[in-house]
Amino acid sequence: MLPRLNTLTQKYFSLILILASLAAMFIPEPDPGSARWLLVLLAVIIFASFFRVSLGDGKLATLMPQATVYVILRFLILPLAVFVLVLPFSSFYAFCLAFLFLMPAAVASPTYVSLFDISVNMPVLVLVFSSFLSIITIPLLTPLLFHGQVHISSWPLLKAVLLTILLPFLLHLPVRKVPKISRVISENLSLITSISLVIMLLIAISLNRKLILADPAGVLIDFILGTVAYVLMFFSGWLMGFKKGIDYKISNSISSGMNNIGLGISLSILYLKPEVSVFLIMAEFVWVFILLPVRLMFQKVHRTESGLKE
Repeated sequence: MLPRLNTLTQKYFSLILILASLAAMFIPEPDPGSARWLLVLLAVIIFASFFRVSLGDGKLATLMPQATVYVILRFLILPLAVFVLVLPFSSFYAFCLAFLFLMPAAVASPTYVSLFDISVNMPVLVLVFSSFLSIITIPLLTPLLFHGQVHISSWPLLKAVLLTILLPFLLHLPVRKVPKISRVISENLSLITSISLVIMLLIAISLNRKLILADPAGVLIDFILGTVAYVLMFFSGWLMGFKKGIDYKISNSISSGMNNIGLGISLSILYLKPEVSVFLIMAEFVWVFILLPVRLMFQKVHRTESGLKE
């Protein structure tokens, strides 16, 4: 039963998230306090994702220098570059876009890469490295980049990322020493991730439904900018695979474009302005919808490349 459910969630991952996003526009609005469950759900899926990381794998060690350079370029330099480029036009959107680009790789990104029969070693390293980098960058840069909007303290942001990233990592270390439990969690990671993401989408979108419906024009602008942002993320990841094989390019592109938007929405709902939450929710709609054409495009490219090799 569980193996079949995991297969179904992998196969229809994008469709499941699309349906969850649409359903969130119609379900009863939850209690505002339910926003804190977003952090709990993030912690759960990040906890589960660490069981796919083979800490003693020699192959991972050889990829660490590449992963380190990739993570610094994609999750530190690129967000700052986006902020500087957009700032002359809008300080609000400069922050929103930079904050979106700061979010680490999504916990589901290695699973998504595996759909193309590509090694997940690099995506796993990017997931881990970008997640730990975000413990520093999000609390440090968010107050600096959000200048002139509202006062933001670094401590709540630091506490949130520690609870959702560092704590799950530390908790998983003793559990992974129990082979049976470790194997069950690893084998059912796709199911755990899908269920958690669905619940997160339902909570986040339904909590902000009134704000979304109150300003259609503003929401449309948010959606357009979110689309541009994600196209840039996927494209920049592809470019960072320059002169590499197609597998490497696809892997890098997904690790870049498939970011942890759930973390951004959780932090924005709890600590930032409602307008930031609406922007990130529109970006999440883009995140959900863009995965399907990205998957179809990469499948075609991968098949074509594999055919040429044969």
